[in-house]
Amino acid sequence: MKRQLSHEIFQRLACDACEGVRMRIALNPKTPVEILERMQGDTWDNIDDTVRKRLAKRGKFT
Repeated sequence: MKRQLSHEIFQRLACDACEGVRMRIALNPKTPVEILERMQGDTWDNIDDTVRKRLAKRGKFT
């Protein structure tokens, strides 16, 4: 059985100190758009680029 993350957990993980955790949230297809929007401008360029691409795919232009 797959577990679902709550909105609160997505929020916490999107701000995690570990870049790897933030990248997994950025790549997760179930990450809510509003979380991705908050992740824009991440200090790690790879995460920022990933978030912008994911938002563009969803029609949310940055």
